[in-house]
Order: sequence, then C-alpha cells, then structure tokens
Amino acid sequence: MNTDNYDYAEVEDEDLDEMPLLMHLQELRKRLIISAIAMCIGFFIALPFYNYIMDFLMQPLMQLANTGSDDVLFINNIAEGFVVQLKISALVGFIISIPVHSFNILRFVFPGLVKRERQILSVTLLCSFILLVGSFYYSYYTIIPVNCISYQSWVHS
Repeated sequence: MNTDNYDYAEVEDEDLDEMPLLMHLQELRKRLIISAIAMCIGFFIALPFYNYIMDFLMQPLMQLANTGSDDVLFINNIAEGFVVQLKISALVGFIISIPVHSFNILRFVFPGLVKRERQILSVTLLCSFILLVGSFYYSYYTIIPVNCISYQSWVHS
C-alpha cells in the first residue's frame, strides 16, 4: 500500500485495524514536523513584536512602579537580555501555533475514535479553550496585580 498519498481522515473505523505500525509512525512523524514548522513560523512572527509583548507583560509591574516604587528590572549577565527576547518569542510562537498543534493531534487521533468519542472530544476541547482564555484573563487582570503588590510589601519589609 502506498503511504505517500494516503488520506488518514478518510479511513473508516473498520480499516483502522489493517493499518500497519509503520504507517502510523509515518503519520506521526508528518504531524510532528508540521507542528515544529508552525512553531518556528510563530517564533519568527513574534520576534519583531517583542517590545509590544514585553510592554503587555510588564503592564502590571509598571502600574506598581507608578505608585512611587523605585524598584527596576535588571539584567544579571551580558546575554540575558537577548536570551529573554528569544524565550519570550519562543513562548509566544508556541502559543500562536497551538491551533496547528491541536489540529495535528486531532487528525492523528480521530481516525481511531468512534463517532460518539469524537463528539465528546470536540465538546471537551471547546469548553477547555473557553475556560483557558477565561483563566488567562482573570489571572492577568486580577491575580497578577495583587501578587505584585504583595511581593513589593515583602521586599520593603
């Protein structure tokens, strides 16, 4: 069986037992390569926007600094500023590429699931995404400012 033009999404449930292990491994390799490329693309998209991303991430600390604090962020060694820029861009690149990762995971797993399991997984993923976005919003605008004030009081005491 030729594996180059094999469409795994069109595989019926009864055909799954006939797929050899090598075909599964080739499909997994293909999905992992696509995900890695998507993360690299996300990294290079995020790299020019590093200053905007840092401004967004630093906003709670800057609000704290406007309250009269003289604390500043500092760099411990020469390369740390560059390394932080790469790390932040890599993290944002991963976040940007999460839809591609999710799609690849689903395309790899869905042929092995029955229709009811697919429906349950789809609803679960949708609810998880909504809760994840809500928790990011809540933590950024509620928890982080309270923690910054708390940490500042510990430093000055």
